[in-house]
Amino acid sequence: MLNKFIIQARLSRDPQLITTEKNKILLFNLACNSSEKKDKVNFLDVKSFGKTAEFINKYFKKGRIGIFEGYISSGAYEKNGEKVFVQDLIVTNVYFNERKESTETQTEENEQTNLKNVDSVLFD
Repeated sequence: MLNKFIIQARLSRDPQLITTEKNKILLFNLACNSSEKKDKVNFLDVKSFGKTAEFINKYFKKGRIGIFEGYISSGAYEKNGEKVFVQDLIVTNVYFNERKESTETQTEENEQTNLKNVDSVLFD
């Protein structure tokens, strides 16, 4: 069986790098358009580990578009005596999807425009 996802998305906030004794964990959020509805934006919480986490943290900030590849991990834990099931999107590879020059010159404009677009979709 195949457990893999590939998604083109934009970081909706700056990533958060957590360093533990054994590993580096990166938590970040991706925003992507729905394939079903043009006006809908999906926000996905994702994780990355090790070298991939370091790479994403170094080169990707809020507003940056990339192509993210990974797998879905499921698990369970107990909270207040009840079993809670979770699914995580784990990014294992990332690819640039825009030229560096365009990113540097348009980052501020894009952030303002995208925030307005997201706000209009979410709050209209």
